[in-house]
Amino acid sequence: MKRLMATERVSGRGLEAPSGAARMSRDVRWNLGSLAIVGIGGILLNLLIADQYGEAALGVFNQVFAAYIFFSQFAAGGVHLSALRAVAQAHSDAGRRVAVSAAVALTAFLSILFTAGFYFSRVPIAWALASPDVATGMAWASLGLFCFAVNKTLFGVINGRRQMRLYAVAQALRTVLMLATLLVLIYIGAASERVPVVFTIAEIAIFVILTIATAGDSAAKWDGRWRVWIRRHFRFGVRSAGSGIMLELNTRVDVLMLGLMKSDAVVGLYSFAAMLVEGIAQLPIVARTNVNPLLAKHLKTRDLAALAPIVSKTRKLTFLAMLAVGVIAVAAYPIGVRLVTNREVFFDSWPIFAILMGGLVASAAWIPLNQILLQGGRPATHTVMSLIIVIANIAMNAALIPAFGAIGAAFATAAAFLISAVLVRWLAWQCLEVRV
Repeated sequence: MKRLMATERVSGRGLEAPSGAARMSRDVRWNLGSLAIVGIGGILLNLLIADQYGEAALGVFNQVFAAYIFFSQFAAGGVHLSALRAVAQAHSDAGRRVAVSAAVALTAFLSILFTAGFYFSRVPIAWALASPDVATGMAWASLGLFCFAVNKTLFGVINGRRQMRLYAVAQALRTVLMLATLLVLIYIGAASERVPVVFTIAEIAIFVILTIATAGDSAAKWDGRWRVWIRRHFRFGVRSAGSGIMLELNTRVDVLMLGLMKSDAVVGLYSFAAMLVEGIAQLPIVARTNVNPLLAKHLKTRDLAALAPIVSKTRKLTFLAMLAVGVIAVAAYPIGVRLVTNREVFFDSWPIFAILMGGLVASAAWIPLNQILLQGGRPATHTVMSLIIVIANIAMNAALIPAFGAIGAAFATAAAFLISAVLVRWLAWQCLEVRV
């Protein structure tokens, strides 16, 4: 890991590194490898919880996770997106260091505030979900939330410098640490409501690693430039944080609304299928991670001629890859479930999985490009777009869950995928004159 950090710091400055398509191809390969580990680890995490603790415990875990992700967006405050953009567009090492230091300091401050909010709201949230174990789980995850928010900004710095090998290794390590912690909990016979401590253990370790990796990007002296960058990050964050909150809420609307209307067991059954779809959805997000710095660079210079082939190739390859993966995944799902668990109840999740996968595949081509408004300096518009998607998702879930339960949530979420794709395509042209 130490050697990789050193190598990435060199290549991040453009020395002895492949350029253009070769570098992007290498970065994508590293992140696909990381994705494989994250995906398999995430699946194993949920499968182990389901197998060792049951579907109700899995439902509790995913409700805690939904609250955790929602609060993390406020804690990060959109600063990670500002840091990514600032680093990708930096003209000097000195300017980059000040921008990074200010971003980390601001994120830490926000994270303290919203981690406290997460901890002290655990009882009313558990009451609303009619699940006392959710409160216990949130308490065990609280320290992890603080580190997670700061880590988002540090990952943004690494992403902006296109240190994608380090990015990939750290992302994979997070999942490995969560899985290892769960295995220890199972071994010692820990209660199911304590399982969310896996977030805390993993995020503390990643925080230490990323802090060391980005140490060279910190400014030792506090001066007026810090204040300028803190204000700049805060303004950008305020305009863009709403979009992050909305997008993350959008991925948890189904679980949270099922939790409000149905039992923990129903939530567990649904989340068993949904977590597999979420893992597969990381494929186009790998492409987004690698294409974001290029979008920021070419949109700043308005070099649309250079941007067009990047957009076209990304969209085409992502759709074809996701179509193949989707068909295979839906066909193999019953076999896979039979191999990993003997709990018959989980076989009922196949229709849920198929519906969600259909929505994901249909919208996949635009997922790598769904932050184009942010990279083009239009965070407020991105936030409005995200708000529209979430409102539509909430409305559809509210309409369908009472009558159709988990199947209704799946149809509502799949439809939200499609609405997102349509809005990204339309707003990219209207606001940036870029055809996606």
